[in-house]
Amino acid sequence: MRPSAALALCLAATLAATPARAAADEPELPAATTAGEDALSILVPRPHAAHNPLTKRSRDYRGLPFGDWMLYPSVLVGGVADSNLVWSERQPVRAAGVRISPRVIAERNVGLHKTTAYAEADARLFPTLAYGAAINAQVGLAHVWEVQRDLIVKARVQYDRKALHISGGAFALPGGGYALLATPLVADQGLAEAAIQKSFGRLFVGLSLDATRTLYHDLRTTGGVFPQSYRDSLTTRRGARGGLWISPALYAFGEAMGNLREISQADLSSRGYRLTAGLGSDRLSLFRGEIFAGLQRQHYQ
Repeated sequence: MRPSAALALCLAATLAATPARAAADEPELPAATTAGEDALSILVPRPHAAHNPLTKRSRDYRGLPFGDWMLYPSVLVGGVADSNLVWSERQPVRAAGVRISPRVIAERNVGLHKTTAYAEADARLFPTLAYGAAINAQVGLAHVWEVQRDLIVKARVQYDRKALHISGGAFALPGGGYALLATPLVADQGLAEAAIQKSFGRLFVGLSLDATRTLYHDLRTTGGVFPQSYRDSLTTRRGARGGLWISPALYAFGEAMGNLREISQADLSSRGYRLTAGLGSDRLSLFRGEIFAGLQRQHYQ
């Protein structure tokens, strides 16, 4: 067992589930987007005061109505240049290309039920590379059911495709010397999470459960195609949070989270927990967020 402890002091931290890194010396795949996130945590309490107008989209100035739904489409098109695509100290890979990122968010709010559907792609295309396409994507559906004013149920399902260029080995150049092969490390990830929250006047409590399954594609290298299934993982987390509204804009909370990370390469599997306490605000002038400190410990096989 190799216990490790850390003291965390974080501002506006998200508690979305993330996969464990399969190895300490490998880069972690980036998140595709945050299109589906409209709160810091699935257990952030309902505002004790009036709803914050700064976080609500309005039909008056943006969005396309479609029946009961409001659509928010956007697209980003531009160029991208990277002076060290695979993070190499000795032989950097330089590449320039095009970035295309379309996105659409759809919302349906009928009082007791609020549904958000979202989809996004982020393609980085480097035409000078043999394997120059790194395409990230995300599709998800989130639902909030207000059973009663003081009882809320939340659920979300999401699919992510994540791609990150890494080194696939060295190859010889015709005039002598060598260069690195830039090849994308690709993974498919599925997420399901649910939470229930209950308020008792100024007091609030909540429970959450989530699971994340990550499957890696084979990696193309100068030595051939190598399976990456040893990186595949299943992460499950359970959480509980309780707190008190100190004022209409400020609350104090404590939270306990436990996780189990099962990785195909069994010696990388682990289990752990995190205990935190802090303060949060739904609105403080133009800001909303949480500040907290706590202890995190992870035990490895």
